[in-house]
Amino acid sequence: MSDQLRICIATDAWLPGIGGIENHVLHLSAGLVRLGHEVTVVTHQLSRHAPGIVSQTTSPVPVVRLPGKLLMFKDHDIAVDPGMLREFRHTLERQEFDVVHGQSEGSLLVFGALALARRQGLATVLTRHSMLAMKPWLVRPLLKGLVRGLLGFADGVVAVSEACAREIRLRRQVTRVIPNGVDTEKFRPMTEVRQRVRSELELGADDIVVGDIGRLHVNKGILMLLDVFEQLREQNPRLRLLLAGPGPLRARIADRTRAYSQQVRLLDPLSYDRVHLVLNAIDVFALPSFGEAFGISLLEAMACGVPGIALNRWGVTDLVRSGETGYLVADAREFRKRLEELSADAVLRRRMGQAARIRAERFSWQGVTEQTVSFYRELIAKKAAER
Repeated sequence: MSDQLRICIATDAWLPGIGGIENHVLHLSAGLVRLGHEVTVVTHQLSRHAPGIVSQTTSPVPVVRLPGKLLMFKDHDIAVDPGMLREFRHTLERQEFDVVHGQSEGSLLVFGALALARRQGLATVLTRHSMLAMKPWLVRPLLKGLVRGLLGFADGVVAVSEACAREIRLRRQVTRVIPNGVDTEKFRPMTEVRQRVRSELELGADDIVVGDIGRLHVNKGILMLLDVFEQLREQNPRLRLLLAGPGPLRARIADRTRAYSQQVRLLDPLSYDRVHLVLNAIDVFALPSFGEAFGISLLEAMACGVPGIALNRWGVTDLVRSGETGYLVADAREFRKRLEELSADAVLRRRMGQAARIRAERFSWQGVTEQTVSFYRELIAKKAAER
């Protein structure tokens, strides 16, 4: 087997969009190139929704965009045109790959790419980025069947957390838990940035800022966070709440917090190059989400030296060492208790923030990329031995 691998990453989630999966593919593909491998990202064509976010970030990795119809669903462009698979087959014929890696299971493009690659005898990998348990219970049996069908085309499966790996029991496939990563050079504690950004946001030096960066959606527990904040804000007049992100609850949050708006900063969705700056301006990261497959926003906060509080469910349990780097809590009552503790104790925040940074360094993209390459080589060798 050559030291240099030829890798195809098939995904619906790619630039100019920026989200959890896009972030993963962006950093993984660039990391693979830095290690000396040849990488091609195959995705769908640019949609009409793209121009507003084209300038956010770029990638040095070659990309093949397949023409075809797209479906817009919850701010995501999803390939739904079977004709794309004919184009993907041509890509496989023109370029020689050692492995085809599908990113995310809810994609016709990924499904077809793995099926075609497997038919050609290539090693195939699928990364699971989500939990079926997060979906409405009525559709879970159907989704579980679809996922099992897709997994049948993968020689190996990567799960981003232990919870994600446990959710679907596999028989033939080799499974590895390889987490999402964080850019520990970009996301790091920066004292000078903290002071500047707090000034820009009109936050005082003595304010205690609780922040949450992500979708403003009921499933993300934002309303629970507001309940907790309202209970604590009167007893601690220095307490501030910072929320940033898109979502259906923005207007409702603005309405609800109007009476104490001087204590709340409801920011527009942050551009990719500002997330680490705003994270440096907060004191406690709140992740009240009712369930995350991983919790990348929490990891980014930890890398910036910010302790976090999250519900003790699913993927975040791989990140947080409760009582050391932050707190994992059972319910809203405990969430309030722990937030009250951290808000009142600067020494505790500092100690936990330092431990959170050390913990986050274990999730560097270099380590994640090296684990992924090792898995590729294992699957390629296994495939060769079966021939």
